[in-house]
Formats: sequence, structure tokens, C-alpha cells
Amino acid sequence: MMLNMKTQVCAISDYNTSRLIVELETGGNIRLEDGKPSDVWYSSCVDLVNSRFFQQDFQSYGVSDLRVVRVTRIHNRFLRNRFEERLEQLVDTSDGSYKRSLEYLFYGQDPRLPGEILRVAEEGFRAADFYGEIGMEAAVSLSNSLSIADIPRIQDALKKQRIACNPDGTPKMRFGIELGNGQLLITKVFLARCTAEKSSSKTNAETGQDEPEDDLDAQKPLPLNRNSYPKHDSVYRVKPADTKQRTWFVFDHYLVLPEYLVEFEYVMKHKSIPDPPLSFMTELVEKGVLHPQNETEASDMGPLARSLIKFLYQCNLKIQSNRPEEDECTKILNSPPIIPDRSSITMISLDTIMVRCGADLSNVKYLNLHSNSIKKLENLTGLVNLETLILSFNEISKIEGLETFVSLKTLDLSFNLIRRLDNLKTLSTLTSLEVNNNLLYRAEDLSALRKYTPNLIVLNLSNNAVCELKSYRFYVLRRLLKLEMLDGRKVSESERQEALTNTSSIKLNMIKECAFVQRRSTWSLLPQSHRVRTLSDKELVSHGPDDDSWCERVVDLELNHRHLRKLSNLEKLVNLRVLSVCDNEILSLQGLERCTLLEELLMEENRISKIEFLSTLVNLKKLDLGKNKIARIEGLEGLTNIVQLSLEDNEIETLSGLNTLTTLLELYVGNNKVEETKQILQLRPLPKLIIFDLSGNPVATRGDYRLYTIFHLKKLKVLDGLGVESGEQSSANETYSGRLSEEFLVDRLGHSSFGHVSELDLASCKIRDTADCITGAFFPNLRILNLDNNLITDLTGIADLSSLSVLRLNHNRIENLLPEKQRNGSDAPVVPVIAFSSLEVLQLGFNEIHSLASLRLLPLSNLKVLFVQGNDISRIDGLENLTQVRELVLDKNKIRHVEYGAFSPLKNLRELYIEENGLKSLSNFLPLPKLQVLHVGSNRISEMSDIDKLSPLPAVVDLTLANNPVARKQLYRATAIQKLPTLKLLDNKEVTVEERERVDILFTIDARNNSNYPSQAVAQAVANQSAGKVPIKLSSVTFDQLGGGVQSHLPAAQHQGGSAGTASFVCIGLGSKNVDSARSEIDWHPFHNSTGDFFLPAGKISGRPRIGSSSTGSTSDGDQQRDVENWALAAERRASPHSKFAEKARGVGRPRSGDRPGSKVVGIGGIPSGAAAAMASAALEARATAANMNLPGQPRGRKLGFSARARVQTQT
Repeated sequence: MMLNMKTQVCAISDYNTSRLIVELETGGNIRLEDGKPSDVWYSSCVDLVNSRFFQQDFQSYGVSDLRVVRVTRIHNRFLRNRFEERLEQLVDTSDGSYKRSLEYLFYGQDPRLPGEILRVAEEGFRAADFYGEIGMEAAVSLSNSLSIADIPRIQDALKKQRIACNPDGTPKMRFGIELGNGQLLITKVFLARCTAEKSSSKTNAETGQDEPEDDLDAQKPLPLNRNSYPKHDSVYRVKPADTKQRTWFVFDHYLVLPEYLVEFEYVMKHKSIPDPPLSFMTELVEKGVLHPQNETEASDMGPLARSLIKFLYQCNLKIQSNRPEEDECTKILNSPPIIPDRSSITMISLDTIMVRCGADLSNVKYLNLHSNSIKKLENLTGLVNLETLILSFNEISKIEGLETFVSLKTLDLSFNLIRRLDNLKTLSTLTSLEVNNNLLYRAEDLSALRKYTPNLIVLNLSNNAVCELKSYRFYVLRRLLKLEMLDGRKVSESERQEALTNTSSIKLNMIKECAFVQRRSTWSLLPQSHRVRTLSDKELVSHGPDDDSWCERVVDLELNHRHLRKLSNLEKLVNLRVLSVCDNEILSLQGLERCTLLEELLMEENRISKIEFLSTLVNLKKLDLGKNKIARIEGLEGLTNIVQLSLEDNEIETLSGLNTLTTLLELYVGNNKVEETKQILQLRPLPKLIIFDLSGNPVATRGDYRLYTIFHLKKLKVLDGLGVESGEQSSANETYSGRLSEEFLVDRLGHSSFGHVSELDLASCKIRDTADCITGAFFPNLRILNLDNNLITDLTGIADLSSLSVLRLNHNRIENLLPEKQRNGSDAPVVPVIAFSSLEVLQLGFNEIHSLASLRLLPLSNLKVLFVQGNDISRIDGLENLTQVRELVLDKNKIRHVEYGAFSPLKNLRELYIEENGLKSLSNFLPLPKLQVLHVGSNRISEMSDIDKLSPLPAVVDLTLANNPVARKQLYRATAIQKLPTLKLLDNKEVTVEERERVDILFTIDARNNSNYPSQAVAQAVANQSAGKVPIKLSSVTFDQLGGGVQSHLPAAQHQGGSAGTASFVCIGLGSKNVDSARSEIDWHPFHNSTGDFFLPAGKISGRPRIGSSSTGSTSDGDQQRDVENWALAAERRASPHSKFAEKARGVGRPRSGDRPGSKVVGIGGIPSGAAAAMASAALEARATAANMNLPGQPRGRKLGFSARARVQTQT
């Protein structure tokens, strides 16, 4: 029963495989489609077969009914085109009347042509002459009756089963008959000119006219061939017992098209084993034995499942037998053995032997020590005459200590732990050896038996690994010629002779017998046993026995199932293209070096353990090494043209060694020991891989295996026998695109020693999910981690990095630092996401963070630098735990104002950047006692009073307010410098000592004039004089090396030294104003410049240096001294009463539109007399001391440039 079931399953499996190969090799031109009950054509075929089943014809065979189990539609493009072309030659297909000659007829299995049905489905019917040559009617035989089509097969099956039959072929006994499944082709045939079969006297050969019938019983029918019916295309024959049943003979095989293949089984009246009931099949489905995923899979499993269900049902019937004697036997067999109590022996000693056998050991011939705990054979030297030794059911691991047993005949070492058959040299008298149920695995140990125990008659090696070797039984019988019982089964003489005739090496006569001079097709629907070579192939290799010239003509060689152990005598086959040596015992690939033109090498089911000796096979395209003992993929580097590689059913654990096979299209590594998904990455260098099979490996049971494989192997079309759909590719991309993996880290680092990594750069890697790959378990010593420019949205996968000090996550998609379940309001305890005890730098710039509130939940007590620029933060909070932060960057957010106490926890903050936020005020920036750098540029700060709010900051040295409205106001720079005495850099421009001195002078002058705020006085003057005034341009006056401020309050004599009358000295944007020189008091301030240029040295390089940066570009001391002297001379000339400048000052200017009546306008460059006197005095003083001038804080001879503006106060 078991053997029958195995045969059926193997046949079904081979047939299904052949169908797939045919479809693949023909590019879909030949395709077999299994029908489903829901298909219309399926039900139509079933109805057609049932309607033509005549039950009365099968009664004598014990058949009561018919059951269709499978319907397959045949798509053969070649045969269909051939049928339609011939049909168009005979009839006008546009006229539908020809369809009356179309019929659907049956073609059954003919015992004279085994496998013909599958061959017809593939190649079509043979020509009529072929059937005539083999003794059949010279036509294609078809029928409309299942009886006519299948009864010849039934009768042949009964003969093979040696069942007694009647003369008409019916069985004498109907009980216990198994007819097996039948096959039937439903063909579409064009009968054309059809006639009934005629006898020889019915037609006159000369005239061709029909003659009257006289005695029909005495007439013989005409031969069924084209010559007998020249005017007809087909002939039909009526069954005498039933005129409805007919057989047609079609002369033109092109007019017969196979369309459907029907598989059926008969329902027997008298069954030895009943059919499985529906409840049994339902039970199998519930237990998961039969559980198809969909209708297509159920259709594919159908033929295999039927055989399996019958087998399981038969086993179930035997188990559930209710016969009393069987129940009693089962009860006895299932009862535990009764073992008498006795002490267990752990070691063999002389005392133990004497207790059991007596004091005289020389007379002991039988010793039984079974079922103990003996681990070593020792202290047996005194048993010189021992003939039987039983040591079964112990713990012996090695055969030893038997050197003195020269008379030993029976040795039982079963059920132990023995791995090798050694130390048997002295056991030449041994006739019975029991070593079953041990750990023997080497075939070479069997050769030791032939050498040291040639007289063995009984040998039991069952339940050892060595028994799984191919042709194990023949292998033992060839070596132990006297063996009569092997593994509990008697050795027959025919079995012994068969073992002796089998050879282990390839002989020339064997090659000659199995060689082909033309390459055979590798695909066919026919079973392997029905694929025979043609007569021409045999003749071409049938030269004389001593002539080896035929070896060069051999192209294809098949040596399957030959019990071969090595490849030999192949060096002469220089033109060999295909070599098949499947199902043998070959241990090595050695012997193929000279077959350099070999394209296909098939070595499935051998004992190969290592891939080697293939370097010369550069033309090899197909290599099949399935069902061997290969544990490692190697030795394939030279196969530069390999297209298909099969390594199924081996012991492979890793896929390394395939990266050089860039031409590989198909890879089969099913049923191995691959466990890790990262092994898939070994196949990424294969650019052309489209078919990959890894089913049956532990890795294939993982839930993410398929999508993971599809994602990493982009070109894959078929995985594990199932096509890769576009939806699966999309799902794979969504799941694994940007997902970090251990394999990726290995490729990135070049090694897997993560524990030694201190710095990891994963920037711009399109990482979306870290997948728990960056944790302390992987990287215990990681200090710097760069994840900039990725797609990370959550930090959950980064944790427990106790040594991490720098974490960069700029330009990602992070919205919140807490896990999703906590963000959704979960009551679970707060678990820190980034619990890094040593973290000092955290950069989260340019993400999608809306709030910093989650920072208070994170233990970042050692954090010193925090970057959160370029986010959507609108409020500063959550900084309570960041007491050690020294640098905080909040640029490019949405912070409009600072909450009170927002910066209170940051006692150690030294640098604060909060630019481009829309900030309107500088309030609440306190207390920051250690703040040195404050950048609040590009905001909306407009009031000068906001600068005063920064005065409590005691340590600010770098302040940026550029691109704020306040930075465009007059005296902005002077005010900032005056309010922040520690300031060294303002708007990226250095604050020098001289500039600060001038600011002090400015605010001292303003204090003398009772002006609380100079800028307010200037602003008021602008407001009073701007309305309706016409601005005039005042030429700038350059003061070089003016170390201190100019005394603006001049004596009255100096005021009177100028021209008599009035003078007007105005600022840009101020209208002219008449001034009475006798009553005017001049307060000239060269510092009133809204741009602040007055306070900076001329030629100072603009930029944004940090604290401590140096400036260059100063001129030489000689140049500076000359500049000072030239300036002094120019000032002296301008101040002279006889100069042209003085003339312009004394002249009367032309009135301008917008001036008040009676006002006078000085010329361009005009200077009030009092101011001119002051300038002259300062010039003379500067000229006198220019050579030796060295002002405090200013280098010697340094040139200074000022843009001066004067403010005139008048008294009416």
C-alpha cells in the first residue's frame, strides 16, 4: 500500500513538473490549463463524458458509475494553426454550414502506444501511414463512446495484474479489482466527406460503383486506408450491439485537434476498500492536512490530494479495526515490557563476569550483558573461547577490546552509540553482526567488513545513517558475497546477481549504449520511461567494437540509475554537450576536465559533498546538483555562462559564493538549511536573476521573508514557484524602503564587529526606520552617530546607547520625540526613547517638531548642545532638565515671543541663536548669567528700548540684531555698545576700544546737554524740520587720527571769527534754518550717523567673525602719517578766511523752494564759522603732533574715517 501510494505521488509530481517545464520552454505556445467546476467548459466536458458512458458495457468489470476528477484544456498554438489552415483549404470558413461536419470525439489510451495521449497533446496525432505500419488501421481512430475508447486499457491492466479473465476479456471475479484512473482526449475533428465502413464486395474496384449486398456475414470489410476510400476523408464503424456507439477513422491527421484532457475514475460495485466519506475529508481540512489557500491551489492539489486521502483513509481503517483478535494483539503490543528488577552495570569487571559465568572464564562461550549502562569494552581478555557476545542497549561508543576473541561467531552491538566499524581485524570467524540503531554514517566502513569479516552471513545495519546511501543494499551485497540475511530481509539469488552485474565506474560499452549523437529535447509531457531515442541515433553510434571514433560524435549522454560511484572514461567525449548521471553514488566531480564544450550537467541524487573541478567548463549553462551532500557553495567562479543552477535538497546554510555568477537567470536552493534573511543580500550582485526558489528552508517560514526577498531582488519575476505581482512589489517597497538592517550595517562598515565601532555615519542613506538596529546591544561603544538627511520619523529604534555623546538627526521627518503610544495618551509608564546617559550634542534641525515639551520627559542631564532650528516650534518650553546646555539653536522657527522664565533653567547657557522667528521683543531673556553669544537677527524687533532689556546680561560679547527694524535706527549701534559694556562683536562687526571711547564721549556730551537719550533728540529734530523742507547735501568731512572727542562748546571769540551774519549747518533730510550768529550756540556732534559708520575704522573688512577672530588690512605707519599730515593741511586751508571755502561761507546763497522767507542757504560744503574755527584748531594740533601721536588703544599712525553730521541749535 505504501509503495503504491509513493508510486502514484511520484508520477503525479513528475507529470505536473513536466507540464510547467513544457509551458516554460515553449514560451506559452503549449499550455495546459486545469479547469474549475465554475468554468463553463469544465462542466460541458463532464456532461459530455457522462452522456457517453454506457454503464451496461462495464457491468462485467464491476463498474457502477463514473467520476470525472480532472479536466484540462489544451492550448497548443501550433496544432490549432495547423488545423485552421487545413480547414480553410477544404471549405469556405465564411460559410457556417461547414460546422455541421465538426464533431467532438474521444481518443483513449491504446496499450500498443503507451503514453500516446500526452504525446498527442504535445505534438498532435501521427500520420495515418504510421498507424498502418504498426498493425493498426491506417487512420486516426476516434469514437463517441467511452466503452470503445477505454475498455482496451482496462483489459490490458487486468492482464498485468494477472487476474483471470474470460475469452472476451472480462474478469471472472469482480471483487477486489482496481482499474486505476483513466485518461481521455476530447478532440475536435472535421469529418468532411464521411461514409460508413464497407465490405470488399460492396464496391467494384473498376467502376467504383456500389454493388448489391447478398450475404453480409460472409463479406470482409475493406482495409481502412486512403486507397480503399479515395473519395472520402473519414469512415465510421458501428458497434454491432449498439448502433449509437461508433468509431471514426480519419485519414488526415491535420483535421483532428486535441482540445481537452479528461481524467476519470470508476466507481466499483464491490470494493475491498470503500471511498473516503465527506466527513473524513472535512476532518483533514480542519486538522490542516488539506488546507488550500484559494481555488487555484485547490485545483493544483487535486490529483495529489486524492491519492493522499485514500492512503490516509486506508491507514485509518486499519487502525480503527473492530476485530477482537486485532484489538487483543494491539493491546499486547502497546503494553509496556515486563523487565525483572536487577542492578545496572556501568563497567565490565572480572568480578561481574565471574558472578554471571563462574570462576573458569576459559569455558565461557555465551555472555549476555544487554540493557546496562556500559560505556567501554574492557576486561574481556580471559574469554578466549567466547562464541556469542550480546551488548545491546548500552552506551558503547567505540568497538575495542575484542582482540582475543578468535572464536567469536555472534556479536550484538545494537542500540548503542557506535560511529565507526573499526578494530575488527581478529573477527574473521564472525558470522552474525548486529549493529543496528547506532550512528554509523560512512560507506567506507562497509568496505572494512569485506576485508576483516568475509564469512558474515547475517548483518543488520538498519536505522543507521549509512542505510540512506543510494543503492546501499547493492553496495553491501557486492562486498559481502556470503551474506544471506541483510537488515532482517533474506537475500535472493536474483538480487545478488543484480548487485554483482552493476558496476561502479563508467565503461565504454555503457557510454555506447546510452549515447546520443543529437541533442534531445529537455521537455516533454511524456514520462521519462516513454522517452526513447530514435533508430537513427542507435545506428550512428553502432560502429565496430574496437573503433572509438564514435566518441567524438556523442553530444548527449544519459547514465541515470546506474549505481555509478565515479566519473571515468569521459575524456574522449570532446563534443559532449549534455551529461546526465542522476540517481547514482558519485562522490566527486572529478573526470570532467576534458569536456570543455559541456553545456548541461545533471548530477541530481548523488553523494557529492564539495563543488570542485569545474573551472574548465566555461560553456556550462545548466548545472543540477540537487539531492547531494553539499554544505557550502564554492568553486563556481569559472562558470561565466551559467544560466540555471539547482542546489536543492542539500545541506547549505549560506548563499555566499554566488556573487560572481552575473549571467544567472534561475536559482533553485529549496530544502536546505538557510535560516537568516540576510543571506538574501548575497544575491544582490546577480543582475539577471528572475527565478528564485528558497522554499523548504527555515528562512521561508518567516512572515517577512517574501516581501524582504522581493524588495532586495528587484528583477525577480518568480519566487518559490509563485509569480511576483505588482502589488507585492509595492508592499515590499513600503515595508522595507529605508528600513535599516544588520546586513546594511555590515555592508556599510565592511565588518560585523559592531562592538568596536565608536563613530557611525549613516547620513543620506534614505533610512526611514532604524528597526532596532542601533541599540546598545549592537553598538556598546558608539560615541558619534550621524543620521542627517534621512527619512526618520521616530526615535524608538535608537536606545540604550550609554556611550553616545553626539547624535545628529538634522533634515529628517521627526515630529515628536515620544513613542506613538505615549503620544496617543496611553497610560503605560513613560519609557525614555533616547535614554542616553552620556549624550552631550543633540541636533534635530530641519525636522517637523512642533513642541519641545517632550524634552522634560527625557533624561538628558548631560546635554550641552541642542539644535532644533528649521522646525515648527512656536513656544519655548520643556527645558527644565537641560541645566547643562551651553549652546541652544532655535533659528527658523515660529517663536513670536519668549514666555516668562522660559530660559530660567539654562544657568550654563553660553550661546543662544534665535534668528528668523518673527520675534517682536527681547523681553524675558533673563536670567542667563553666562550667556556670551546672542543672535536674534532677522526678526521684528523695532524699539530701541528692547536693547535696554539686554543690559542685565553680564557676559554678552557677541550680539546680532541685523535685519531687524531697530538696526536701521539712528544711534542703534552706539546705544547697543553703551548698554552692553562687555560687547566685543555687534552684527558681526568688531567693537574696538576707540569706538567704545567715542561712544562714551557721545553719551557724555548728551549728558551735559541734559539729553537723556541722544537718539531721541535727533529724532525730535528730524520730526520738527522734516515737514515741507527741501533736503540739501552736506559734503562729508574726514577726521583722521582724532583720538578723542572734539569739544563742541566753543568760546564766543571763535564763534565771531567767522563771517558776520547768519549761517546754517544742516543734516541730510533737514531743511535749512536761519541762525543768528550773535545768539546761536553751536553743539556739533560728529557721531550722529544712523548707520554707525562714524564709530568704525575706515577700511575695516566687513564680515561675521566669531569671538576671538582677528582682523587684517591696516596700512603702513608711513602711509598713515602722510594721511594725517595731508588731512591737517586740508583742514587748515578750509579754516583760513582767505580760502575759497571761506568765500563760499561768506557769500549769499540763492533761495530755494520750500525755504522760509528771508532764509539764506550756504553753499555746498559751507561750514559755520564756529565749526570752522574748531576744525582749524584741531587740525593744527593734529599737524603738530602727527609724527609722534599714539592714542590709547589705537595703533600708531592708523587712519580713521568719519562721516560727520552737525546739529545746530538756534535761539530766537
